[in-house]
Amino acid sequence: MRTGLAVVLTVLTVSGLAAQSVPADYVRSFFGAVHVDAERMRFAGPAGATWSRLGVQWPRHEPERDVYTFEDYDRTVAAARRHGVRLLPVLAQTPEWASGAPAGAAMRHRYPAAESELDEWREYVATVVDRYPDVEYWEIWNEPNIDWFLRADANHREYVDRILIPAAEVIHAHGRKVVAPSYTLEWPLDVWPLKERPARHSYNVASAIRDVDRWLAYHDAWRHIDILSVHYSKGDTEKPMLPFGENMMPFYDHVHERWIATGRLDGIWNTEEGLTAEEAGNAGFVALEPWEKEPYAQWVARYFVPVLHWAIGHDWTAPDRYKVFWYHMKHGPSGKGALTPTNLLERVGEEVRLSETGRAMGTLARLLTEGRSRVGLYDGPVEVGLGLFPTDTAAANYFAPYRFRSYAFRLDDDVLVAAWLDLPGIELLDPTVSTIEAAVHGLAQTEDLRVSVVHYVDGTEMPVTDLAWAADGTLRIFVPRIADPVLYLKVEGAAR
Repeated sequence: MRTGLAVVLTVLTVSGLAAQSVPADYVRSFFGAVHVDAERMRFAGPAGATWSRLGVQWPRHEPERDVYTFEDYDRTVAAARRHGVRLLPVLAQTPEWASGAPAGAAMRHRYPAAESELDEWREYVATVVDRYPDVEYWEIWNEPNIDWFLRADANHREYVDRILIPAAEVIHAHGRKVVAPSYTLEWPLDVWPLKERPARHSYNVASAIRDVDRWLAYHDAWRHIDILSVHYSKGDTEKPMLPFGENMMPFYDHVHERWIATGRLDGIWNTEEGLTAEEAGNAGFVALEPWEKEPYAQWVARYFVPVLHWAIGHDWTAPDRYKVFWYHMKHGPSGKGALTPTNLLERVGEEVRLSETGRAMGTLARLLTEGRSRVGLYDGPVEVGLGLFPTDTAAANYFAPYRFRSYAFRLDDDVLVAAWLDLPGIELLDPTVSTIEAAVHGLAQTEDLRVSVVHYVDGTEMPVTDLAWAADGTLRIFVPRIADPVLYLKVEGAAR
C-alpha cells in the first residue's frame, strides 16, 4: 500500500448519506426475467430474478369458444408462489375462432379479435384475471408496433381501440393494474409490413419519443395504463452503438418528464432486455447487434446498471415504479437464429444450469442488495481510467488520460463502482500500461481500508492493497489491469 497503512480487503468511511436512495427491496424487485415457467422457476432466485414475465395466450387457453385449459399456467402460478416470484402475465394473441383476420390471411392469431368478438376478448381477460387473484399487474399484448406480433393497417389505432381499452377496462374493474403497450424500441414504427421494411433505423431517440407519445395520446390511451412497458432500451452503451443507433437514456428522461412526473403514469418497465439481433428480411434474425461482442455476459451489467442508476435518481417513491426483465430464462438456440448468448440457462450433458449470462445477472443483483437496507447514488465524484495520476510525463497516455464509463452506487456504508473497460479507442492505448486507476472523492479517511475487485460473472473478490490518499482527500486506487470488460470495484466502510 502506498501510504503504508495496514489494509485487509476493503473499508472506507463515507461522509454523509447518498443524495438519493431507495430501500434495497425496491432494487431486488427491479430484476425480472422472461419465460420463467414452472419448470424453470427454481433458477429465478440464483439468477436474481424476483419477477417472471410469461404469456397467457388466448389461443392456448381458450382454443374453442368457452373451452378453457389453464393447467400449465396454474402450475406456473403455484411454482411462483413457492419460490417467492411475482408474475407479469402477458395477455396476447387471438384464437382462430375469434380472429378479425381477412379471409385467407396467414398468422391469424396476430390480428385483434373481430369487432363482433370483442366481448369474447373481454370475457377471456375477465376469466384469467378472476382465476389468478394474487396477480396484480397484467401486460396487454407483446410488441404491437411491429406486425410480427400485431397485423393491422394502423397499429396504434387497432391496438388502443380493439385490444388495450377493452382489456384495461376489465383489469381495472377487478382492481388490478395495466402494463402496456409493450412497445419495442428496436423498430420505432407505426406499421411494419413484412415485405416493405425500410432501412434499419433502430434506436433513434426522436422517433421513439414521437411514436410512444402518439400511442399514449391516441384516444387518451394513457388513462388506461398504469405502467408504460417498452423493450430493448439497451441501457447506456455510449459510443459502441454508433453509427448503428443512439444512446436511448434520453428516452427515459422524456417519459419521466412528460408522463411520470405529471402523474399520468406510475412508472416505466423494460419488460424485455438482452442481446437482440440484426434483422435480415424474411430470413429472420441471424446476427447479434454489431456492438454486442463477446464475452456476452458483460451486457447484463451494461444494460441493467445505467437504467437502475437512472431510476434511483428519478422519484422512485413506489416499489414497482421501475423494472427491467431479461430475455430470457431458456437454453438452446432460438427459433429465429442461434441467439444463445441471451439465454440465462445452458444445458451441459443432462444438466440444465445458469449460463454465464445468468450467473452475471445473479451476481449483480446480490452485489447490490444482499444484506443491504438501502441502495443509492453515491454523491462523491468517481473516475475510473488509465493515466489519471501521471507519474511519467514522457508517457503519451498521461498527456491524454482515458476515462472509462462508470456508475457509482452507495450501498448502506459501502460504495460500488461499475465501469466498462473496452470502449472504442482502448486499443490505441499503450498495451504496456498495466494498471487501472480509480479516484473516489468524498470519503472520510480511516486507517482500516478494505477495497476489492468483484468478478462480474462469479462474484469472487480480489483484494486491492495498492491505495493512496491524495492531499485533497481523494482515495486513489490502483488495480492490476484485467482482461474482463466489466469492473466492479467495491469500497467497504462504516459511515460516521
